[in-house]
Amino acid sequence: MRRKLIEQLHTPPCLLTKLPAGLTTAVVSTIIDRDGYLSARLAGQCMTMTVADTNTQNITVHVYDSDCVTGTFTIFDSANATFGITGTYSASETGADSFDGVDVDLLGADRYIRVYLSVTGATTVTAMVSVTCILGDAITEPAV
Repeated sequence: MRRKLIEQLHTPPCLLTKLPAGLTTAVVSTIIDRDGYLSARLAGQCMTMTVADTNTQNITVHVYDSDCVTGTFTIFDSANATFGITGTYSASETGADSFDGVDVDLLGADRYIRVYLSVTGATTVTAMVSVTCILGDAITEPAV
């Protein structure tokens, strides 16, 4: 039986942050309560804020889960819940955007999720990053 898709957009984005050049630790989103939803679509956008020749800021996005808001968050299904976004400098613009995203099957995940960003490429660029989480595959249909 196919699950009914009901989307819920978390607005403002679950994560909107400035990643400074030389960042070495992960940046963490707010906690998202996914109670009643079995999947998510994570979409990201990155724009560089500084000129750094041809350097590109590569950011990897990971989904972590926990059974309570005060619990320890651990990575959930790293093979299927990870994607990369990049921001590159363009001489004709102040920055160039790159959109990307991933569908995450949250069946079996704990109730609460967080988005973690880590820099995997050049660390000489300051970038602005936005990640949005859209929950889907509602377990029960809301009242009309």
